[in-house]
Amino acid sequence: SGGTVDVTVSGVTSDATLNLTNVNDGTCDLALTGVSETVTVNPNITPTFTSVSPICSGESLSALPTTSNNGITGTWAPALDNTTTTTYTFTPAASECAVSTTLTITVNPLPTAATIASNSPVCSGDAAVFTISGDAGDTVTYSGASSGTATIGSGGTVDVTVSGVTSDATLNLTNVNDGTCDLALTGVSETVTVNPNIT
Repeated sequence: SGGTVDVTVSGVTSDATLNLTNVNDGTCDLALTGVSETVTVNPNITPTFTSVSPICSGESLSALPTTSNNGITGTWAPALDNTTTTTYTFTPAASECAVSTTLTITVNPLPTAATIASNSPVCSGDAAVFTISGDAGDTVTYSGASSGTATIGSGGTVDVTVSGVTSDATLNLTNVNDGTCDLALTGVSETVTVNPNIT
């Protein structure tokens, strides 16, 4: 009744042409010549994006672009997560001749917090020995009675020795680095009590 009818050709992968050759009204035929229509089929494009450099857990992540390097618009899922490695899926807008693609952002975990112990108490003039514990290979930064860095050995500890102490000595651990990420330390300290020598 509307004067039209649709012919659907599913799943076309190349240009598709339909030719009308005849019309019949129930009584007579009309041969048709040159009555055709071609549907142009554009190839599906894979959106491309610039890779995102790895981050350390908790660092900021910029929003992913909603337009690809080759001009495809769409949306990303799931929401950005700066605490764990995640693969994100880009879904092109329905109006685009494009396929979905993925982008993985690597999130490196933070180092394990180091701890500290000592040989407290000691006598005046003795060495104060601070034992730092943590993951083997991690580098610990310290300050206080001595300043510097120490690399934790294969046994999970490293000693920092302060020779000839004559008053209480405190060592503060301020940072741990595992070769990739840093973990700032607060309130991780140890004091060696120095007792006076009695005559």
